Amino acid sequence: FAEHTDPAYVSFCFDTAHSTVAGINLVELIHKYGVRKVLFSAMVRFVLEEMFLFSPGTAGIGVAMGLHGISNGLFMACATNYIFAITPDQAKASAQTIAGALTSVASIIGSFIGGMLIDSFGANGYFTFTISLVGLAIVVFLISVPLGKLLGKGEPPEVA
Repeated sequence: FAEHTDPAYVSFCFDTAHSTVAGINLVELIHKYGVRKVLFSAMVRFVLEEMFLFSPGTAGIGVAMGLHGISNGLFMACATNYIFAITPDQAKASAQTIAGALTSVASIIGSFIGGMLIDSFGANGYFTFTISLVGLAIVVFLISVPLGKLLGKGEPPEVA
C-alpha cells in the first residue's frame, strides 16, 4: 500500500494512509495491544484533539489535526478488523461495504448537525458538547465488557 501511495495526493490528515507512509502499521498495533486498547487510545486522542481546538492560534489547530488523523486512522483500523472478525466468511465483503457506506452517511449527517450546533452555541459550545459526548462514550466503553460478563454475554472477540 505505501509503495503506491503518493503523500502529495493525501490531505493533511495523519490517517491510515499517512500512518502507513510513516511506517506505522495499524494492524500491527492491534495485534500487539488488542482492539479494545487501541480503540480506547483513539477515543482519548479524539478528546485531546478537541481540547487543542480550544487553543488560540494555528499551533493548536496543527496539533489537533495530527491527533485527528491518528485517532481517525485507529478508529478505521479497529472497525475494519472488528467487522472482519465477527462477520461470517460469505458476508465479509458486504459487511465492509455497508460499514463504509454508513460511515459516509454518518459523516454527512454529523457535519450538518455539527454546523447547526456551532451556529447555535458557537465553536466552544460545540467542542464542549463533543468532548462530553466522547467522554460518555469512553465511560460506556470501559463498563461494557464488565457489564457484558455480568449479564452472561461472555468476553467480546479480540481481533487481530
